[in-house]
Amino acid sequence: MYLSLKERGCEASCLQVAKNDLTCYYSDMNYLLITFDGFGDGIMYYPIFKEIGKKMSKSLFLYTSNIFFSDESMKEKIQIPSNFISTKDSFRKFPKSSWKKTNTFLKNNNVDVIINLRTISRRFEKDYYDFKEYLISKDSNIIFYDDELLTDKEKLDTNIRNIILKIIQKGTGKKLPYSTSTLKSLFQPVMDSNRILINMHSGGSFKSWESKKWTKLISSLVLSNKKVGVYEGFSENEKLYTKEVIENLPAPIRNKPLILRATNLYELAILLQNSFVLVSVDSGLIHLADSIGITSIGIYITTSPFMWGGITNKFHYVNSDHMLDCKNFYPFFGMCINNKQKCEEISQGKDDITVGSVLEKINEIYHEKKN
Repeated sequence: MYLSLKERGCEASCLQVAKNDLTCYYSDMNYLLITFDGFGDGIMYYPIFKEIGKKMSKSLFLYTSNIFFSDESMKEKIQIPSNFISTKDSFRKFPKSSWKKTNTFLKNNNVDVIINLRTISRRFEKDYYDFKEYLISKDSNIIFYDDELLTDKEKLDTNIRNIILKIIQKGTGKKLPYSTSTLKSLFQPVMDSNRILINMHSGGSFKSWESKKWTKLISSLVLSNKKVGVYEGFSENEKLYTKEVIENLPAPIRNKPLILRATNLYELAILLQNSFVLVSVDSGLIHLADSIGITSIGIYITTSPFMWGGITNKFHYVNSDHMLDCKNFYPFFGMCINNKQKCEEISQGKDDITVGSVLEKINEIYHEKKN
C-alpha cells in the first residue's frame, strides 16, 4: 500500500514547503534516481552514490540500470551501497503509453522524490517533463528535482559532475563532496609503464574521429619508437573498425601495435591501469582514466571537454573549433549533434581536429615525464 508523506507523519506545513522546492527532508524517504546509461556516466555517478548511501543509510534509492553498475565483473569490487537497488531501464524515459505502469511502480515502492540526473532538458526528452507536469496536476505528493532547478549560468561551461552533484544535493538536502579518487584503490596505475593506449570507440557514433586519422596517428607513434596498444573494442562493429585502421597501416609496421582485448569492464580497467597515457575519443574510458589517475588525451569533436571531460590534472584534450558558432551546438547539453547524429558541418571527412594537434599533446606529456 502506498503511503504519502502526510500519511507517514509529515506535517502539512512541511509538505507545502517541499512542494515549493525548499528544504524538507526525512531520513526514511524513498528516491528514484534517473540516470544516463553509459559506462562513463556510471563512473561519474559512483562516488556520489557511495557518499549518499553512507550519509542517508535509512533512505532507499531506486536507480535505473547502468552499464557500469550492472557489469558482473565490477559488481563485487565496487560494492554499491546496500540501500541502492537497481530498477528497470524503462523508467529512464516516460512515454505517455507507460505512464499508468510508471505511476503504479512509484506507488508500490512508496517513492517520495524523483531525482532526474540526466540533465537533458525539454528540448531532448519532452516526455519526462510532461509526466512531471501530469503528476503535479494530479496533486501528487512526489517531489521532482531535475535540471530545471538550475540556472543557465549553473549549466553553462560546467562539468557534468558538478551539475549532477548540484541536482542531487538539492534533492537530498545533503552537502556532498565529489571524490575524484573513489576508484583508485581498486586500480593502482603501473608507474613504470610507457604504453600509449589508443581507444577509437564510443557509445555515441557522433563522437567518432576519422579512421584515416587514427591510422596516421598510430603510424606516427610507431615510427617514433613509442609503445602502442590499440583497444580492439567490445562489439563486432568496433572490432571491424579497429581492423580497418590497422590494415591501413604501412605493411612494415602493421604488426607493431599490440591489439588489446577485454571481455568485461574489469579487464578494460586493467588495460588502462597498465598504460602511461590514454588517447581516446570522448568515452567512458576518459572518465575511468581520470578516476584512477591515468593521464588521458581526449579528442572532442562534437562534445564539450569542459562539460564532458575529466576534472583532474591528468585530463588533457584537443577539441573542435567549429562548435564555437555551429548551429547544431546546444550549450546546455555541451553537444553538437543533429537528432543524435553527427553534425553535418564536420561529417564525411570534414572534422577540424588534426593528427598533428594530437601528436603535439602526446609529445608534451612525454616531455614532462622525462623531466
